[in-house]
Amino acid sequence: MDVFSYVALAIYCIFLLTAIILTLIWGEANFDRVKMTGPFQVGHLDYMCKKTGIYVSVWYPMDQDEYDRTISRRNNTFWFRYGY
Repeated sequence: MDVFSYVALAIYCIFLLTAIILTLIWGEANFDRVKMTGPFQVGHLDYMCKKTGIYVSVWYPMDQDEYDRTISRRNNTFWFRYGY
C-alpha cells in the first residue's frame, strides 16, 4: 500500500516556492543590518580540536570599552563566517 498525498505535496511545494522567492528577493541572511544595542558587543573566537579536526565558533558578550580597545571594526568577523 503506497502512502501518497496530494495535500502534503501541495503544502511542501508552497513552502519550497515561498523559500525560493524570499531568497531571490532579499538574498541570504547575514545580519549585516543588525544594530547592536545595549552595553555589550559581540566577541568571536574559533577553536579547533586537533585530534578530531572539528572547528567550533564561539560568540560571547564583551564590554564596550574592552571591545573598542581590542577589536576594531575591521578585524571583527562576520556572523555567518563560512560561506559569507
